[in-house]
Amino acid sequence: MKKMFLTVCLVFAATFASPSLGQKPPGMTPAPINTSFRKFDAFVSPDEQTIIFSSERPGGFGGADIYVSFRDGRGNWSEPATKTSTGFRPK
Repeated sequence: MKKMFLTVCLVFAATFASPSLGQKPPGMTPAPINTSFRKFDAFVSPDEQTIIFSSERPGGFGGADIYVSFRDGRGNWSEPATKTSTGFRPK
């Protein structure tokens, strides 16, 4: 019997406090970005308002799909949406 292992990759973020304090310890990005589904290859825009990542979460087209999420004025991430031929659609 073949053993199968599930690997869940998580997205972490770290912020730069100041030149004298340096970088703050990294913390796990909260839901809806991190879920029990695998995600990888995250990219955060320079203004830190958009994150693009690959994930095997449900609602995609099969396998790994590209998702995008936007940060609101309170610092919360929107529900990730996946790319379709006509634009991004919420899952």
